[in-house]
Amino acid sequence: MGYPLAALAIRPPAPAPDMMEQYARAINLKNMMQLQPLQLQQAQLQTQALQRQAQYEQGLQDLFRQNAAPSDEDILRVAGPTYGPQYLKSRLDIAKTHADLQDANDKHQAALLDHYGNIANAIKQANYDPGAAQTLLRGEMASSDPEYAKNATALLSQIQQNPDALKPIVDQVLSMSPKQQELQKDITVANIRAGNVPITDKINSLNQGMQGRWNVLHPGQPMPNYYQLAPDATSKDFDRVDKLMEAEEKAAATKTNQDSINQQRQASHDLAEATFELHRETAQQAETTKEQNRVDNSYKFASSQLDKTATPIEQAMQRIDRFNTTLDQHNPQADALIAPELLSFMAGGAGSGVRQNQAELNRIVGGRSAWQNLEASIQHWSLNPDAARTITPDQDRQIRALVGAVEAKVREKQRLIQVARTGLSDPSATVGDHRRIMTDVRGKLDSIDNGTYTVTLKAPDGSTWQAPMDQVQHYVDKGATVQ
Repeated sequence: MGYPLAALAIRPPAPAPDMMEQYARAINLKNMMQLQPLQLQQAQLQTQALQRQAQYEQGLQDLFRQNAAPSDEDILRVAGPTYGPQYLKSRLDIAKTHADLQDANDKHQAALLDHYGNIANAIKQANYDPGAAQTLLRGEMASSDPEYAKNATALLSQIQQNPDALKPIVDQVLSMSPKQQELQKDITVANIRAGNVPITDKINSLNQGMQGRWNVLHPGQPMPNYYQLAPDATSKDFDRVDKLMEAEEKAAATKTNQDSINQQRQASHDLAEATFELHRETAQQAETTKEQNRVDNSYKFASSQLDKTATPIEQAMQRIDRFNTTLDQHNPQADALIAPELLSFMAGGAGSGVRQNQAELNRIVGGRSAWQNLEASIQHWSLNPDAARTITPDQDRQIRALVGAVEAKVREKQRLIQVARTGLSDPSATVGDHRRIMTDVRGKLDSIDNGTYTVTLKAPDGSTWQAPMDQVQHYVDKGATVQ
């Protein structure tokens, strides 16, 4: 009796493995294992770059919230040396694109206005004839340009509804056309050179003025027609009438007439002087505003630099105050803190690269003679817990003298910083004064550090002299004052 193959768990023989395929898989696996660290490193670098870019973008957002128009230097400071130039270049590209688009739009608008200006000029040359206007506009309505046809239709509709509006519309279109304005300017210049300038808008005022001049010699009498300026009179016509009137005034030679002429000339002179003075004051005010902006920017920069200089000095003063407070306690617990505090502000402490270890601290506390060591040991075995100190009285005095010397330098630095701040805050200070103040305070701070600094003292009798810093307190105690 036979059994099925499934019951016997018999399988057909597996095909022979493909050695080339297995070799290729092994090569691919090896390459993937070699590339994986490189790909991971590249991904980390890309992540770091994106994080830096996000920080720069956040910094720029904060900068623009504080100042709507920051300088290029501020942008480079916030955005960094790589992202900052890219950002500035993108801003310049956007501004150039905007300017190009605006220029193209202006040219298109000017061309459109000039086109209608030519039509309006033709209507004006036809003495504002409604029939000529309608003919020109209907021809424009047949234009292939939809915009031209649309505008022509609108103008024609307005004129048909209100024929009296033809002249104001035509004059308005002429005034909006750059080309027509340029042509009108050329015509005006030519007329001025020829002495034939239209004075239509001044006819009434000139006639009234001439009437006033006439009434000086002829009170209550109307002025003759030959003195009246016609509606289309020009400057030549006015010159002619003026000369006739002047001849009559000179012939009369009355004092009243002469006073009137002098008053008119004086009024014109006063107006010219007032106009000149106004222009001069405007220019002076603009220059003053420009200079004030320079002074304000200089003050902000100098003040920020001074704050940066003052920060470590303030921190040093805080450490000295803390040390003096510790030293004044006169108990064992305070003595345990004296060495770290002293090393902190004398050698830099944490954050300065100087490591505080037990050997360094022991050298500070152990800076005494053998007899002082014995005295300290006896003092340390005192039955009074508050008197069992590790610092001897001589050490206490020496430490106070050392700290006092450092404190004097730091306080003098603080005084110099305050003097510089007062000088920068002076409303009359100029940009040159700001530079001089910063140069002076930096030089004095450096001289304090290198030991060449001297202080100007004034004796009670009024005499002054330069004294080293370590002698200042001695003379102050004797009545001298620091200048």
